[in-house]
Amino acid sequence: GALFGCIDPALTIAASMSARSPFVSPFDKRDEADAAKKEFATESSDHLTTLHAFNQWKDIRRKKGDRSVQSFLRDSFLSRLTLFQMEDLRKQFADLLKDIGFLPRSFRIDRGGGGRGVKDGQNQDAGSVDAANAYSDNMQLIKGILCAGLYPNIIVAPRSLVTGAESD
Repeated sequence: GALFGCIDPALTIAASMSARSPFVSPFDKRDEADAAKKEFATESSDHLTTLHAFNQWKDIRRKKGDRSVQSFLRDSFLSRLTLFQMEDLRKQFADLLKDIGFLPRSFRIDRGGGGRGVKDGQNQDAGSVDAANAYSDNMQLIKGILCAGLYPNIIVAPRSLVTGAESD
């Protein structure tokens, strides 16, 4: 992700692979929980679905109050604890990438909303920090990096299974 300018999604996906799923499924509300998870479904990918849910949580935290966040978590069947664990893991991974030179020392993860910001607006490496997330919204690139990172441990599901259509 750092080399391809999409560090924020790469950190989130790596964190999601190191933590439990943020989606909770209470026994008595399993159908509701499944429906809520489908609202985040992205490209038939569990990793991208988790990325989408995490990003929405970050946005609500940044733009709205705690009440909105609590309501979002409850309605979306998301674990607050797991999302905070993922946030902490993202910071640890970013620090490791800074230590080995893949990210500039000035890179900071904005705890409320991603890795695009820098602390206090002070940054001598602003161009390299911006470059770390220049393509964070490019879903095709993120999918390509995810596939390359997981190869050979990937599976391609038959189109009929993904779309629910009957095969001929």
